[in-house]
Amino acid sequence: MQQALFIAGAFGAGALVSLYLTVNSLVTEKVGSPVLASLPYFLLAFTITLAVFLIRESPAGLPKLSEVPWWALLTGIGGAAAVLLSNILIEEIGPDRYFVAGVAGQVIVSVLLAHFALFGVEENAINWQKVVGVVLSIGGVLLVALGNAASAE
Repeated sequence: MQQALFIAGAFGAGALVSLYLTVNSLVTEKVGSPVLASLPYFLLAFTITLAVFLIRESPAGLPKLSEVPWWALLTGIGGAAAVLLSNILIEEIGPDRYFVAGVAGQVIVSVLLAHFALFGVEENAINWQKVVGVVLSIGGVLLVALGNAASAE
């Protein structure tokens, strides 16, 4: 039961990503700049994260960050790149193709991360079911792209 709740939570988080990145793409369209559109996003994200940290955590825990490898603290670069790219790509290819392709990329990379136990992820070998899942995710990208082409005719 607990696993089902966690999976539902992950589904909800994915739905939120689709919503907020699509809306942020609209902001990009209105202001004419993916960078300018990202400023309120990151300022709000920082403010909310800081508020939650101050309410739930103790600033005494900040020295624990020194135990983290320096390169692991650079993950914000990936987040910034993802948001900036989404601002551009959603407008260019639409949210449906963007998110289906993005999920396929996440599926493929997550399977490889687990298979090779990279970045502290527990090893979980590739098997035929995962290969089928990867193939289906790629098939989903192709079907959505073909569906868009058919709709355009």
